Amino acid sequence: MDVTSTTKVEFRPQPFVLASSISRLASQCTSPLAFFRLFMTSGMVNTIVEATNKYGSSLFQENWTNTTAIEIHRLFAAVICMGRTPHPTIDSYWHHDLRVPFITKLFPRRDRFRRLYRAFYLNKDTKNSYDPLWHVRLLPSHFQVSFPAHYAPSRVLVVDEAMVPVPCKARTLLKQYMKKKPHKWGYKIWCLASDGYIQDLEVYTGRRAGNSLGTPAKVVEKLVTPYYGHNHLVVMNNFYSSLPLFRLLLSHSTYALGTIRSNRKEFPRDLVEETQHFSRGQSSHRQIGGLVAYSFYDRKPVDFLSSFHPPSQKSTLKRHNSSGEEMKMSVPVW
Repeated sequence: MDVTSTTKVEFRPQPFVLASSISRLASQCTSPLAFFRLFMTSGMVNTIVEATNKYGSSLFQENWTNTTAIEIHRLFAAVICMGRTPHPTIDSYWHHDLRVPFITKLFPRRDRFRRLYRAFYLNKDTKNSYDPLWHVRLLPSHFQVSFPAHYAPSRVLVVDEAMVPVPCKARTLLKQYMKKKPHKWGYKIWCLASDGYIQDLEVYTGRRAGNSLGTPAKVVEKLVTPYYGHNHLVVMNNFYSSLPLFRLLLSHSTYALGTIRSNRKEFPRDLVEETQHFSRGQSSHRQIGGLVAYSFYDRKPVDFLSSFHPPSQKSTLKRHNSSGEEMKMSVPVW
C-alpha cells in the first residue's frame, strides 16, 4: 500500500533505439579458442613473449631458454586447467598418483613449467613508480579496448565490484577485504556489465595512488561516460547511489536506478522517519524534480532511487508470512 504521494511530475523516459549485438569478428568465432584469441590477441601474446624472455633471462641467466607464442598459449591452457582441477601443490599435477594428462602433455617437464610460470611477465618497459599496477597495466588497458569492441550493450547497464581472489596473507598493498563477497580477500575491480557481459573495468589501486576514482560517483561516471546520450538505464547498489550522481547521469540522457542509503545527502529525511512506522508491505515516495525516492518496508526499510520509473508504477513481490503461507505485496517497481 502506497501511504504517501507527492506532487506528480510526468515521467516520460525516452526510447532506447540501439540494439544489443556482437561484433562481426565475434559472430565468426566457432570455438572457445577462437573467442579466447579474440581478446588475447596475437599482438598481446607477442608482447608477453618479449617481456617474459627479458625477465626470464635476467632471472635465470644462462639457464633460461626463450619461450614462444605457442608455449605461452600452452601456459594459459595449463593454468586454466589447474583452476578447474585444484590440487594441493603445483608439483602434484606431475605426481604419479595425481597426474593430470592434459597438463603433462602440454609440459612433459615439470621444471620447464615452473620456470616459465616464475618468469611470466607482461611489461617490458621500465618501472613506473606512480602506478601500482605498472607491471600488469597492459592487461586491463587491453581489455578496456577489446571488451566493448565486440559487444554493443542493451539498455540496462549494471555497475558493481568484483573480487579477484588472493590469499589473505598475500603481501600486497592492493589487497582488499569485502566480507559479503564469496572471495573475501582479493583485488577489487569496478565493472560495468550488460546482459552478463563485462563492457568495461577499472582496477582499484587505493587512495594512496592518487586515484581519480576516489569516490563511488567518480567510478560510475568514468565507466558510463562512453554510453552517455543513448538513454541507457544504469543499475547500481547503495554503495554508489546518490542524488547528485543520478542528476548528473540524467543531464546526459542516462537514467539510473538503485538502492540508496537513507543517510545520503539530500535524501528526504521525512520519508525515512515515516517508514519507521510502517508495517510490512507498506511504501511511500517523494518526488524531487526528475528523481523519485522510494521507501518500502519488507522485513526492514528498503530505500531506493530512480530517474526512470514513474511513482505510480508498481510491481508484485512474493513473500511468506509467519505461518509459511505465500503472500503477494504491491511494491514500487525497482
